[in-house]
Amino acid sequence: MFDITNAESFEHLEQWKSNFLDKAMPKDPKTFPFFVFANKKDRASERQVNASLYKEWAKKNNDLPLEETSALDSHNIERAFDSIASKLL
Repeated sequence: MFDITNAESFEHLEQWKSNFLDKAMPKDPKTFPFFVFANKKDRASERQVNASLYKEWAKKNNDLPLEETSALDSHNIERAFDSIASKLL
């Protein structure tokens, strides 16, 4: 998850992913089911991270599922969890 109003949080995604894989040591890191949530959609007018940038990142990272969400107003939260359940099942 990263904050669309904070470019630095997006810049850390690759490092967070790498650190997780190093510690979790899944059998096949290339197919581990990651999900990306671009949070704070309710504050889109303050956006610092362009949607095309993180969509491209997700595509380059094995077409990771991606949702723009808002924890404040619950925008796309149910859809995000449905996506996780669908991918895992």
